[in-house]
Amino acid sequence: MLVMRSWLEEYIELDDLSNPELAELLTGLGLEVEAVEHLPPFDPKIVVGKVMGLSPHPGADKLRLAEVDVAGTQPIEIVCGATNLAVGMKVAVALVGSKLPGGQKMKSSKIRGVLSAGMILSADELGLTDDRQDGIWPLSGDFSVGASLESQYPRQETIFDIAITPNRGDCLSYIGIARDLGAKLTRAYTKPKKHLSDEADKAAVCVTVVDGADGEALCSQYHALQVRGLSGKQPSPFWLQRRLSLSGIRPKSLVVDLTNYILLEWGQPAHAFDARHLSRHSEALDHYDIRVGQAAEHDSLTTLDGTELKLTPSDLVISSGSKPVALAGVMGGKDSEVSELSSEYIIEFADFCSLSVRRSARRHRLHTESSHRYERGIDGTSMDLAVKRFASLVHELCPEAIISAPVSSGANHYNEVKLDQVALRVDRARKLLGLHQLTAEQCIDILDALECGLVDRLGSRLVVSIPGHRADLQREVDLIEEIGRMIGYDSIPSSLPHLQPQKLGAKEHPAVDFHAKVTTTLASLGLAEVILYPFLSSADLEKSRLTSGSVFWPDFALRNPLGEARYLPVTQVCSLLKATSHNRHRFIKNTRIFQMGRGYCHGERADIETQAMAWWLGEVRGSRSYIGRKNKNKARESSLLTMAVDGGNAGESGFMTIKKLVESLLGVFGLSGAHYHSLAGKEEKDRVPFLHPRQSALISHGGEYFGYLGELHPEVCQLWDLEAAEPIMIAELKVELLADFVQSYQGSIHPPSKYPPCLRDLALVVNEDTQHETVKRAIMSYPRKKFFREARLFDVYRGSQVGPSKKSFAFNLTFSSSKGTLKDHQVDREFDGLRDYLEKEHGFSRR
Repeated sequence: MLVMRSWLEEYIELDDLSNPELAELLTGLGLEVEAVEHLPPFDPKIVVGKVMGLSPHPGADKLRLAEVDVAGTQPIEIVCGATNLAVGMKVAVALVGSKLPGGQKMKSSKIRGVLSAGMILSADELGLTDDRQDGIWPLSGDFSVGASLESQYPRQETIFDIAITPNRGDCLSYIGIARDLGAKLTRAYTKPKKHLSDEADKAAVCVTVVDGADGEALCSQYHALQVRGLSGKQPSPFWLQRRLSLSGIRPKSLVVDLTNYILLEWGQPAHAFDARHLSRHSEALDHYDIRVGQAAEHDSLTTLDGTELKLTPSDLVISSGSKPVALAGVMGGKDSEVSELSSEYIIEFADFCSLSVRRSARRHRLHTESSHRYERGIDGTSMDLAVKRFASLVHELCPEAIISAPVSSGANHYNEVKLDQVALRVDRARKLLGLHQLTAEQCIDILDALECGLVDRLGSRLVVSIPGHRADLQREVDLIEEIGRMIGYDSIPSSLPHLQPQKLGAKEHPAVDFHAKVTTTLASLGLAEVILYPFLSSADLEKSRLTSGSVFWPDFALRNPLGEARYLPVTQVCSLLKATSHNRHRFIKNTRIFQMGRGYCHGERADIETQAMAWWLGEVRGSRSYIGRKNKNKARESSLLTMAVDGGNAGESGFMTIKKLVESLLGVFGLSGAHYHSLAGKEEKDRVPFLHPRQSALISHGGEYFGYLGELHPEVCQLWDLEAAEPIMIAELKVELLADFVQSYQGSIHPPSKYPPCLRDLALVVNEDTQHETVKRAIMSYPRKKFFREARLFDVYRGSQVGPSKKSFAFNLTFSSSKGTLKDHQVDREFDGLRDYLEKEHGFSRR
């Protein structure tokens, strides 16, 4: 929020504080000052002048010569093209040698042959507004001719850019900030004058507020103020326009600017409807009809910015007749917009349900100053004061306007409901804050300054009432935090706790070390870790070739998503593809990324139990703390490691590129027994839908699957707008299963021997359909191995020597001992035993 110091000083005395001191004070209160901007004063040579005469320019039809009195010995002559210039008008004049706020330095110059001794300025040339003005800026009659403009209309200003946290919606206003400063500085703050005649007739408006379908109060109170006789062409005074401009709001017209002024001053959003475009009530035809309720199923609304919204019953709208005219708390409709033709207005002040406003603003992707405040909650108890303040300003700036007393619905809501009460134990405050000298009287004084009145006291136990503007104070710790905030956290003494780490006995969970080792290893392999938004949209799933019958189709969706992304993922691949596509579209190629995150499923699903990929939804093991198989209807989470590699290595397929990365990771943990099962030839339902059917495989260890890898499917490349010519590789592993395999494999890891190994070759004849991994697994399962360490395939033979439908696998076997050099008879004995075992137990004959 942008806060002008001069405006803030209208509500609280700050003369004793410098700008740095005020910034430090605000930050200490939790209102962090992110930046401070200083606007310099007007140049002293920019003065107030009075137009004494006008005459045509001899060389230009659209220019005139103005004689301007600047309290000098004689009037000066200035060439000017402004059409609104008139004799007797007071204007701002930049004399020769002055410097304009934009940096331009005034020089004496000839314009179409006539010497001009200065420049008559418009508001934008003075830096008072960002919008270009067609005419010069007319000054009011009380400006002194010849005086510097800075002395009559100061430009010098300090603007604080304050970051307001979501829980402090009360400080999204000047009144709220002044109130907080007053509590800290123990000085009173002044509320602006407000008045609304009690004799005024009631506004000719019929207001109906309808609760939600479940009985929820979607609008606790609504005020409709009627203003007539105020032209839509009437601009705001420049002091008002300047305040809005410096606060980041573009001025438009007096009535609209005043609604924004009230929003900044009180934190109360207001909206102006052009009464000409509102419908009349069906029973009281001389009254305008306003209805607050949920939209109908097929309603639509075109907002002030020209966006057409398709409304749903979850949207709270303002309707007139059967037509929505505003999205409640967010933005008004185009059809009822205030224009230059407007002369009669209905001004809305309301307290809408923050949840409803937040839901509509997020769904329609609209964020406005009003929705920003409603989402955080406004102070409904001061709404009547904001209405009266608006009426006072209208009467002050346009005395001829007719202001009717507001029509209210639910206006007594805050008078009927008692303020919340919260108890505070002073002993508890001392303990949490570390302020052992804190007294109950200090707590009472601080809370009283924050307008939390004392209701009851029993010793050191206090009960206070919570004011309407502090809805965030709900618990005892909230009051303790307020006490610490007012005392100042920098005033709380700091001391280190006395700990004896050797007696704590705490150990870090093994999963933490495992996670760190995985991320470090992948980083060393050239992959960058990413943390991506987990939720997915229907479009993300469709582009990844996921359908409702797939194992990877999400089981869970948000009821009230912030946007289209509503599904919790079963796989992280969609998120990584989105990131890769994002990079590709920005000419960032050859990225290698990974993410360790979560997958969410509903346990065993009957519709996919027969699929080959059903294991993906199975129960995880190891360090998990999730729901097991006995609770099939409960949610289940699993830790996932997902890699996406954009572009393969030169001279090898994309499949081999991702396979080498996975094997490098497994090798770091000594896990060399992983097997890869090709998905080629499988039915569509048994494949991984987003992977190439002939360039993908499942990964297993000890007969149990724990991941998959492969190239991206060409159709998925096309749907994600990725060039299929440059392969994208995917791998995804279940982390808990991987950790289990690593932990169980540690016992079979042998340190390298300093003695030379012995090598033997073994050729086995097997059936044609037998895979070498099956044979290797059988070799490594030899139960009586003592020196046998490793088996590596080096040859596959088919021919007459092995017979039809047969083939031969030749393995190189390694024998080693850490105690000494092996003798031939030791190796031969174990080698012969291995051959007999394979022949008798597995049916593999020797070649």
